[in-house]
Amino acid sequence: MTIGGARQLGGRGVPGAARTRQRRRVVVPVEGGAGHRKGGHGLGEQNLLAEIGIEEDPVLAEAAAVKKARKAAAAGRSKKPTVSQADRFAFGVAALAKFAAREGRNKPVPQSHVDVLERVVVGPDAVEGTETTPIKLGSWVGNQRTRRPSLSPDQIAALAEHGLVLG
Repeated sequence: MTIGGARQLGGRGVPGAARTRQRRRVVVPVEGGAGHRKGGHGLGEQNLLAEIGIEEDPVLAEAAAVKKARKAAAAGRSKKPTVSQADRFAFGVAALAKFAAREGRNKPVPQSHVDVLERVVVGPDAVEGTETTPIKLGSWVGNQRTRRPSLSPDQIAALAEHGLVLG
């Protein structure tokens, strides 16, 4: 018995029966005698479209060129500065202090609560400005409870100072 041109050894359900199948390559003929695999575009989509008389839209071509230029320019720029883990913890503690002052030390932080912190930043021209940073305080508090075993005693004390006792 054969399957796909290869011989089948053993029967169905027989342990150790080896079954092999030949892989077939589908070749689609194209004018000029050259072929390409089904699903691949050996000649390129633009060339195939041009062969059947479909031209590229100049407006779309210009938009694609602008997008490509912007992407190349963005690659040369630096990304946002990274914030250290200690700074993130300090932002969370500052947001917790703000929440505790406003709502009271013993009130639990709702999971969906977001607090906005304003901080002074110095730009590249030594010009000071304020920047607002949203802190997802409810999620942050839940994460601190989860990370309790890995927090330092100083971090636990800072949290307890603002009413968050990790038990």
